Amino acid sequence: MLWLLRYPAWYINFSIPIWDKFSGSKYSHFFSNAYQNLELPEYMIEISIIERVRMNKKIISIQDTNRKEHFLYFKNIGYPYVGLTVNLDITHFLQNLKATGNPFYLSFLYRVVNAANAIPEFRRRIENDGIVEYDYCKASNVILKNDNSFAYCTLDCSKPFSVFLTEGRESIERAKDKGNIQENDDVESLFFISCIPWVSYTSITQAVPFPPDSNPRFTWGKYMQQNNQTLIPVSVLAHHALIDGFHISQFFIKLESLLAA
Repeated sequence: MLWLLRYPAWYINFSIPIWDKFSGSKYSHFFSNAYQNLELPEYMIEISIIERVRMNKKIISIQDTNRKEHFLYFKNIGYPYVGLTVNLDITHFLQNLKATGNPFYLSFLYRVVNAANAIPEFRRRIENDGIVEYDYCKASNVILKNDNSFAYCTLDCSKPFSVFLTEGRESIERAKDKGNIQENDDVESLFFISCIPWVSYTSITQAVPFPPDSNPRFTWGKYMQQNNQTLIPVSVLAHHALIDGFHISQFFIKLESLLAA
């Protein structure tokens, strides 16, 4: 039997015995109240605590930016998105993968997400007609499930690469088996990421909500050989009230440098 109680800053799971280990702890008052309110027999309760992780954010004053006019104009457009698809050279990147044995998808994803986080405008979102900027944005990935449908899988690319690889593999396997299309994190803080490994494309049209959200979207396709280079199409879709072609270009420049490292 499992109970899930949402409490400010915590998720509390109530399942099987061990109430005693929290007796006298700093949580005892809260758990005692929870015990009484839920009216569960004492032998039915075990408490495990998982601290909720919310990405820190700050308010950006529109008055202090050089894009006030652009923000006020584009945020009210019916389709306020700007996008760009670029073929990136990944020849050196693939050579490194061959030498290290690291997987393509997670290695490429790690660089895409960290390149985007390096550009402050990609971490900004429209909130209550204003602008907020997150300290760091995780990746919400579209993962192909075992039945060829898809699920969302959130990954944290701020961790050391070796840790990210281990956690990423585990999270993807869980998503393939039992994943769904419900986001588990602070949705506004996420980058939305898709991969279409079966085709190499020149443009892509993405589904977007109405009213519009302001989460950047990143997509890449099948890589191809051209003039002794290996190229991969990478697409960006972003809210034009926050991001211009300049910022998208800065993202691609940063990603190129990470792929060449």
